[in-house]
Amino acid sequence: LATRLVLPDLPPRLPQGDIWEVYIDSEEGRRIAPGVRAVLAQERFPAESEVLAGLRLTRFAALPVPPVRALAGDLGAVRLSGGAFPETTRAGALVPVVLEWQVVTPLPAELSVFLHVVDGQGRIVAQRDAPPLAGTHPTTSWQPGETVRDRQSIPLPADRAGRFRLLAGFYQPASGQRLAGPAGDSLELGTLEVFAG
Repeated sequence: LATRLVLPDLPPRLPQGDIWEVYIDSEEGRRIAPGVRAVLAQERFPAESEVLAGLRLTRFAALPVPPVRALAGDLGAVRLSGGAFPETTRAGALVPVVLEWQVVTPLPAELSVFLHVVDGQGRIVAQRDAPPLAGTHPTTSWQPGETVRDRQSIPLPADRAGRFRLLAGFYQPASGQRLAGPAGDSLELGTLEVFAG
């Protein structure tokens, strides 16, 4: 018995090294998808995801990233100990971000990561919300003392250039409630200089 799939049109020129995960909801798909996704989440940067013709398509982008450097930020249950992102980029780019978290206490709910690029007036000009590690290692399974290295990405608008701040944090998708600690409910990772494309 053969199944014929007609895949939606993908961009004709994908960046070299990018991988598109095509998830088919079947018994075999549910069995093998978590392992495949875990490997992709460690080797690439999860980018856009959409459902087309009943198939879930997720792009895992191959992006260069500078070495992780020490960063500090305390959100109570987790602490930011390191991170990486390019300090300069161009408008319209997909920016790779690596976040290194130290788990302090168990997290009572499944949380997603938010990344915000904000201007000098605190207005959000770009954002991404996604579960850490592409959903393969939910925060409810994080253990005290564990170090979690999470790869994320954030798409920039093509029409905005300038100097921006990059913020990160966690929130509960169901309620919108943010994880907060001594540092507040978001952490500033640094500045991002965006040049016109």
